[in-house]
Amino acid sequence: MRGLRIALTVVLLAFVFAETIGQNATPKVVILSFGAGGNVENLLGGMLNTLQSYGLVSEEERLLVQSGEDISGEYLQISRSASDFDFPTAALMVQNTLDEEPDVIVALTTPVAQLVVSATSDMDDPPIVLFGLVFDPYEAGVVQSSCIKPDHVWGVESITPYEEVLPMMLSHFPDVNTLGIIFSSGEAAGLLGAQRIRKAAELLSLKVVDAGVAHPGEVRPASLGLIEKDADALIGTPDYVTGLSLPAIVSVANDNSIPVFHPTFIAALPALGAATVSAGFGEYHQQGVFLGAMLAAHLQGNADLRSSGIKSISSVLVAVNLDSAEMQDAEITQDLMAQADAIVKDGNVQWSARALGMLARSSVIVDEEQRRAIDRAFLESIHCSPDMIAEQQAALEASE
Repeated sequence: MRGLRIALTVVLLAFVFAETIGQNATPKVVILSFGAGGNVENLLGGMLNTLQSYGLVSEEERLLVQSGEDISGEYLQISRSASDFDFPTAALMVQNTLDEEPDVIVALTTPVAQLVVSATSDMDDPPIVLFGLVFDPYEAGVVQSSCIKPDHVWGVESITPYEEVLPMMLSHFPDVNTLGIIFSSGEAAGLLGAQRIRKAAELLSLKVVDAGVAHPGEVRPASLGLIEKDADALIGTPDYVTGLSLPAIVSVANDNSIPVFHPTFIAALPALGAATVSAGFGEYHQQGVFLGAMLAAHLQGNADLRSSGIKSISSVLVAVNLDSAEMQDAEITQDLMAQADAIVKDGNVQWSARALGMLARSSVIVDEEQRRAIDRAFLESIHCSPDMIAEQQAALEASE
């Protein structure tokens, strides 16, 4: 019986592709990102696991894509490109990709999503665009609202609840009176992140000083400048210029015995900058699962993008770096340690039960029948009714 069900699934997939994509065409999916590694790989793991559940990629093909290889499989062609965190290279990457006429572009990270949506919005027959690893897609201009968007654009929004994250981190450091914010002035994630951090800090009655930077070479001087303005703690924003330069921020903080905070979960890990405490979004694998469900639904003809909304996902995971704290003479309270999902000591990471559970789930390929039931409910949850569309359109017009 199971063999018959698998055979029928294969026949159905072949029929759907023949009807929706073309008799002799295998859908071409291109995955673009601002850089490789870290969160990109976590997200791709979730997306590819979902595609394997549907039989759209084999286990071998999934592993090849995750290792950075392109594939030309029976049901999908998949290729990957990254711009090595360089804006001009990212723009060229997007243009080269469009020249290849892909059927779907998976645009990961805010800079790439902005470029792809801008480049495809005036096309007569644009590729489908799925975005992920994007904070504030509305303010960044990727889409207007969860239901008001270009018809060819779909995706998942990452949310860091600053009003929750900042009090949680700073409540354990009562000696912090002036918070210094370092942000990328050329990235939406930097500008918007700085605004949200400032607002959350002011609600805590903290004084705020900030410094915008255009490239990594400005990060260290900016950090020193904030300390000259009496900052007794530093915090970065979830953008790529300051994220890549987090070690420089930590180095300045170590020299001046002040803590460093960051509103992303993994920023306290040694390989990523070693912030004293980091807390924020961490559901990267689950975000990939959602993107995989969206991609599969589109390819199998089960999705109407015009009435399918943007999925928002929020999470708060906490990481503490005891090695950084020791260098900064910062005391980590037992209450904070109890909340931590990752604790770094002597260069080693100890994970919480919750984090280990997330890691264990990331290696599971869900049975297709179960996957379809889960994803059917997921797609129904983000359906945009005519009333929802009208309400959001009216709200946008009122705000203008």
